[in-house]
Amino acid sequence: HPQAVSEDTVRELRDSFESVIKVFTVTASPNWFMPWQTKQQREATGSGFIIEGRRIITNAHCVADQCHITIRKHGDPTKY
Repeated sequence: HPQAVSEDTVRELRDSFESVIKVFTVTASPNWFMPWQTKQQREATGSGFIIEGRRIITNAHCVADQCHITIRKHGDPTKY
């Protein structure tokens, strides 16, 4: 049967979820054959974490060649 979870564990999990964000991007990759143009824009999503100093850490492929980036915090419908 499941074991009881302490209130401290629940609090730690809740605190860690507050640092999770979803990254929304619009990509405009360069066109290497026609450098005066970019490829068609496309939308993508990724994830990240808020770290010390109001900075965000995410994977490079989430933000490479992006022309627009917004984020949404876990449990918050507002995009920033």
